[in-house]
Amino acid sequence: MLESVPLDDPSWRPVSYLKSKALRDADKGSGFAMQWLTPQAQKVPTLRKGYHKGGSTDPRLRHPHDEQLSRLLTPGEHARIKGIPEALLQGLSATAAHQACGQSVDARVVQAIGRWLGQGLRAMRRPLPGESATVKPSTLAA
Repeated sequence: MLESVPLDDPSWRPVSYLKSKALRDADKGSGFAMQWLTPQAQKVPTLRKGYHKGGSTDPRLRHPHDEQLSRLLTPGEHARIKGIPEALLQGLSATAAHQACGQSVDARVVQAIGRWLGQGLRAMRRPLPGESATVKPSTLAA
């Protein structure tokens, strides 16, 4: 899912201001906290429409060698995490791509629901007048 972002790329940032805010939030007991990801993460917290802004609770990927640095996920990574075809994002700015992905749900779930509904509708389908009662699924329109 992850892209090969050079370890000296400027997207790797210390975000001291977010860490300071996290400490203030913890002191207040507000429940807001930073969310850290590693390449081994099996789950990713919510990636919202405004993810590109890098808010104080948006998930950040930790730098593999410098614990002070982290970065936001790229639009391509955001799309792959949600199963969104990256071709749908071509030509969009990083901001617009993150907004589109952030307003979406996991595409694989929607596809599974569509398959399930299609199978159910096929199973319930009655033959049309003049049609054989044993219609093979392969003859049905996709």
